[in-house]
Amino acid sequence: MSTGTFIIKSAYGEIGGDSVINEPTPPEISRGRIALNSMIGGWQDIGIRLETNELKDAGDALGEPQSTTMGIIFNLALFLAGPASVGNIKVVSEQLKENAALTYQIIKSAYQQFDIPQKVVSSTTPKGQGNFLGQYSRTFFEEDETLSG
Repeated sequence: MSTGTFIIKSAYGEIGGDSVINEPTPPEISRGRIALNSMIGGWQDIGIRLETNELKDAGDALGEPQSTTMGIIFNLALFLAGPASVGNIKVVSEQLKENAALTYQIIKSAYQQFDIPQKVVSSTTPKGQGNFLGQYSRTFFEEDETLSG
């Protein structure tokens, strides 16, 4: 479990935007917090459930599983190095792209959950005889209809 600040600074470090001489500015840390929340929210939308905390402040604990920390850092680095980047130098290496893709696939395969839809009773389910004492009776169940003895 890491703080948002650690993850954000590490992500900036992957793209050359964090060093002793050139630390991320408060607006860049704020942008990183928003990007991190957005990225993890996007993952949750497609079923990747990391059970993390939304960061209200960059110093808050994210609560991610330890096995996902580097994957989050690599993918956040790509997110931060996008075309809207300003300020510190942003360099995306081929190695970073490969690391981000690999760790994303590992996270996805380990934490993606699928919602299984409930079966809806078909209107073509046979009811029984269908014809009782010479009178035609419906041969299919209606939705929410139950068997009666």
